[in-house]
Amino acid sequence: MKKIETFIFDLGNVLVTWDPKRVFRTIFETEAEVDKFLAEICTMDWNEQQDAGRSIAEGNRILIEKYPQHQKEIEAYYGRWPEMLGGAITGTVEILETLKAARKYRLYALTNWSAETFPEALRRYEFLQYFKEILVSGKEGIKKPNPAIYELALSRFGIDPSTAIFIDDSARNVAAAEAMGIKAIHFKSAEQLRQVLTNLGVLRKSNNYQNIQIMTPSYKDFLSKELPAKLRTLASDQAPNFGLMTAQHMVEHLVYVTKTLAKRRGEPEAEMSKSQHYFRKFINAGCPFEYRPKEGASKADLKELRSASIEEAIQGLEAATAQFYALFESNPGHKSYNPMMGEFNLAELELFNYQHGRWHLHQFGLIEAFSAVAV
Repeated sequence: MKKIETFIFDLGNVLVTWDPKRVFRTIFETEAEVDKFLAEICTMDWNEQQDAGRSIAEGNRILIEKYPQHQKEIEAYYGRWPEMLGGAITGTVEILETLKAARKYRLYALTNWSAETFPEALRRYEFLQYFKEILVSGKEGIKKPNPAIYELALSRFGIDPSTAIFIDDSARNVAAAEAMGIKAIHFKSAEQLRQVLTNLGVLRKSNNYQNIQIMTPSYKDFLSKELPAKLRTLASDQAPNFGLMTAQHMVEHLVYVTKTLAKRRGEPEAEMSKSQHYFRKFINAGCPFEYRPKEGASKADLKELRSASIEEAIQGLEAATAQFYALFESNPGHKSYNPMMGEFNLAELELFNYQHGRWHLHQFGLIEAFSAVAV
């Protein structure tokens, strides 16, 4: 194989989870009813016609004419479609981020997706911005595994198939790509993909994914239950005892930190930076934060709020915390890394999140004193 220059990712159930059962389990009483409805009425074949360019309105019309007694359930398929989306598949997103950070690969996505629902994915998943371009089947009127959509991707993006790798969870889509001369990986899990790319020499071997030691969460109850409960006692515009952030700004900050610091962005350099030494000292010695306002800063410098309300922001924090603990359970040997903070295992990150959350509770007077926990 020639030198790898390009990666083409599928999206659904490779980078993001999607499952219509999430909706229909709230409509039908039993799993058997859910399975029967999705196997006989709102089938995958029917859904894929929307992926191939048919409008949602037309798709609904066809089924409702055939099954008028199920109009409400049929309309729920796309009426509640955002509920079918789950979280990002963290391990695969980390691989994507590593490839992006390497700055030597072109990154594209080729997805079977309705043109009408895809804007919701763009709004929800920031990492989709990492792709140079995304080819959406619903916009083009053709879908995988039709060879024409692979030919379109290769020509539009100027890809030499002999230097590209295609990643998809569908065996038929993988076979179609291989027939076009593209090396393809049948995605089964982030761990499997990481191992394949490591074997190909794309990713470096790392202790981060070997010699895994099982760790037990120590602060899960606080971060999952106590912290959100205390935050719900705040008004969105409540003034802090120190600092400039409103309560909602503070919660959105906690969401950002919880999500960002668990990721792996690149690999450690030979020497730790000054800021990395500071964070290592904070985690190892329990050094408290210090409030150091920027000279001349005012509330006008605060970032625009991203959530519609403080309750929505708190729900976002609960989701980010749940995602962190899902990573904790599924990949206990994971180590995060970013150039500012350095490299930490999940137990260290959990301690950081615990101390960070308590610091901001102290900022708004929800706990009287703050003293960091030393390791």
